[in-house]
Amino acid sequence: IGEMAHVIAQSKDGPRGDGKKSGEDIYENLILLCPTCHTKIDKAPANTYPSELLLKWKTEHEAKVRSLSNIPRCENLQQLAKAIS
Repeated sequence: IGEMAHVIAQSKDGPRGDGKKSGEDIYENLILLCPTCHTKIDKAPANTYPSELLLKWKTEHEAKVRSLSNIPRCENLQQLAKAIS
């Protein structure tokens, strides 16, 4: 079971928010976490889990999954369509 979490909070004042703008609901700003880690990370004191760390975890995990499953990385919809066909 996973929960989608924002790397930069949707709320300006939320976890890893910068007080100026909110994080978008886009792939680059989302990370899949188990419910326990989602709560632990969002409730931790500021800068315990900075956005750079979460993005590093995301990148490393995606690379591991990709290497184990031999799934090509698609940079755009055209590449995805070609890979599927």
